[in-house]
Amino acid sequence: MKSKKIKNKRKKRFIKRIFFIFKLIIFLSIISGTGYLARRWGVKSDIFTVKNFEFEGNIIVTNEQLNSIVKTELSKNIFKIDSKRLIESIKKIPFVETVSVSKKLPSVVKIKLEEIKPLAYLIDKKIYTIDLKGRILPKLKPTRVYDLILISGIKKSEITERRKQYILEFISLLKREDISLYNEISEVNFSGDRIVMFL
Repeated sequence: MKSKKIKNKRKKRFIKRIFFIFKLIIFLSIISGTGYLARRWGVKSDIFTVKNFEFEGNIIVTNEQLNSIVKTELSKNIFKIDSKRLIESIKKIPFVETVSVSKKLPSVVKIKLEEIKPLAYLIDKKIYTIDLKGRILPKLKPTRVYDLILISGIKKSEITERRKQYILEFISLLKREDISLYNEISEVNFSGDRIVMFL
């Protein structure tokens, strides 16, 4: 009699376990199926078509420059935008330090830039821009940045790392110690061992 009761209890437990596993499988199937259908709908739906790009942090880099890169991504599905490729393309623009891309659902892609900080112009046969880290970059458009000191008396080809460091330290010190004097200086000439400043 006892063995019959034990067998019945075991049988009921086994049926409960089977029933629980069956319910779990059905529940997981519904969840994964819903997720799959939602993803397919999101990829195919016009709601998630990119309609606009928002740019933030760009002062030197123009919206036109950025639009020329992102225009191929307009009208694409927001989930199919290749953020890594966009970042790599935008980083090729001079004066771009860092880029981040975020998506604002349903249809906006936001691009945030951090630009290189220009310190001065270098006058050689052409005009170049020097940044705070000593990188020599193309000339800035005059409408974009104001009050940069002109560096003359030295050719781009003659600038060694040591000399570049000396120039950067001198201009940075000038800017840090006496900003009013820095703002009055239009040109610093580094010819030979002399430094001549023009107001």
